[in-house]
Amino acid sequence: DAESLFTPELIDRFITEGCGHLKDGTRLNYRSQLWRVGTAVVGHKLFPPRSVPLKASKSWSPYSSSEITELVSWSRGLPTEAMRRDSWALLALGLGTGMRSEEFSRTVGTDVREEDGVVLVNVLGQGGKIDRVVPVHHHWASEVLQVARESGERPYFLPNRDRIHRNLILGFIRRCSIDEEPKFKVQRLRITWIVGHLSAGTHLVALERASGVRASQLVRYLKFAAPPDVAECRRLVAGTS
Repeated sequence: DAESLFTPELIDRFITEGCGHLKDGTRLNYRSQLWRVGTAVVGHKLFPPRSVPLKASKSWSPYSSSEITELVSWSRGLPTEAMRRDSWALLALGLGTGMRSEEFSRTVGTDVREEDGVVLVNVLGQGGKIDRVVPVHHHWASEVLQVARESGERPYFLPNRDRIHRNLILGFIRRCSIDEEPKFKVQRLRITWIVGHLSAGTHLVALERASGVRASQLVRYLKFAAPPDVAECRRLVAGTS
């Protein structure tokens, strides 16, 4: 009886118990061929088609120093004051805090404040509640604070808008871009911020709290971070750095 003979369980038992004297490659080949016969004879009820392997999502790389310089120049050279203002707001807040696009959209000027010489941003989650507080990197702190003071109680980005809508930021960047592709991506600004902190040796717990993601997720960006040299590694491990 074909349905009794060609079952996945019986084939696998034959491969493991009846073909133990064969090389692994041969056993795998036998198993593959027998599964094909089983599919042809019995059908897909017992031998369902295997799932198509999906490629891992693309891992964006951080912007280099030269790319950031180019983005700054691009922003300052846009044709209108509104474009220059809002593109600069995105770059400063993105590179200074690593916030997500949807978090940008919820932020108003009064969410930014200065305490003890550190500029802080209240990052709002859904429902308007504070999700976390992010210290702005000192390189961008004065820029972020200036834009926030100009915005006041209005939205930090596109202060004259009256609502939040889907693809708000992407649409703005595309309008400012000459090419069909948007000039920059907020996700890459976020990754640049993360990698910058990893390169600087920011403690993972501090970065976890500021980024809003687990440390285990942050570790995957270590491949982009600049590692310390051998001497610095030794001092760090020895506790003398």
